[in-house]
Amino acid sequence: MKKNDVGIAVIVAVVGTLIAYFVLNGILGNPDDASEIVEYISPITSDIRVPNPEVFNADAINPTVEVIIGGE
Repeated sequence: MKKNDVGIAVIVAVVGTLIAYFVLNGILGNPDDASEIVEYISPITSDIRVPNPEVFNADAINPTVEVIIGGE
């Protein structure tokens, strides 16, 4: 390659990089200007509430109990 070819390749690379930088900065925006609203939750306490009887039925079948079929 001649010196002119190398110089043109460097110029094309620099110009392409600058164009890409400004186009992407225009599309994406500046990350320092971005803001987000954060929802705060209440702290964890040691209070115990009674569970809802419609959800936690005391008379329901316990699926964790081992059942043996056909045994004594």
